[in-house]
Amino acid sequence: MKKKRLRYLIFSTILITCFVSGFTSCQKELMTPMTGDNTAVVEAYLLAGDTSGYVYISKVLPFSDDTVNIKEMISGLNVYINDELLIEVDSGVYRFESGTEGFKTGSTYNLSFEYKGNTISSSTVIPVKPSGFTSSSSTVYATRITEDDSTFHPGPGSMMDEVELTWNNDDLAYHYLMVEYLEDSADYINARLADTEFPFNQATSPTQETYFKIGMQNLRYFGSYRIVLLRVNTEFDDAFTRNGTNSNNLVNPNTNITNGFGLFTGVSSDTVYLEVVPK
Repeated sequence: MKKKRLRYLIFSTILITCFVSGFTSCQKELMTPMTGDNTAVVEAYLLAGDTSGYVYISKVLPFSDDTVNIKEMISGLNVYINDELLIEVDSGVYRFESGTEGFKTGSTYNLSFEYKGNTISSSTVIPVKPSGFTSSSSTVYATRITEDDSTFHPGPGSMMDEVELTWNNDDLAYHYLMVEYLEDSADYINARLADTEFPFNQATSPTQETYFKIGMQNLRYFGSYRIVLLRVNTEFDDAFTRNGTNSNNLVNPNTNITNGFGLFTGVSSDTVYLEVVPK
């Protein structure tokens, strides 16, 4: 699959949110005083080998039912990565061209821009590619369950062999696994669940383990799947697993953005494919 689609999968699957109940409860220590009017939220995932990367910059909005799914983008900024000016390709979306070789593993990328009297900055290193990523099978078989099937099935689908995904991790790096259904429309293994909207894309939490098993709880459809293993940095794990809605995290949300919120981070990936076919 093309890098562009993988970049979209990463961005659409990962959600970085600063939960705010009145912005003053979301202050960070040792920073220029911030308000909702002068604070930016940054989201950027630089993928190893990609020849371009995108930085999304938005405003902090008070948390409520009306704003939870809304982003107010910040346009007109001069955004730099490694002193190169980014191109604004859409409102609040800034593109960085990394050259024909793409983002290089082991290289450092520094982000900076001015906003409302503050210098917002961050830095990340592109991690090396995941090592030894394999799947125990490239094909798994499942029995199709029709609407008039009276047989008891102890789960959302039919019984199938689990697929074990393994990789090397001698240095206890963080990894993040995504499973993407590649078909345009759903071909349900269990037709009786056709009115249920299961997500086409799924993801794990960051882990330092070296394996993960998938089976009928993850695979709801017949067809092709892409399974992407990302090697991620510590700042990714901090933002993903340690932010939340408890009072401590509202006061000091985890971020690697100086004078702002969000995440600017490098990732690398490897991919395997899986087919789910009827018996």
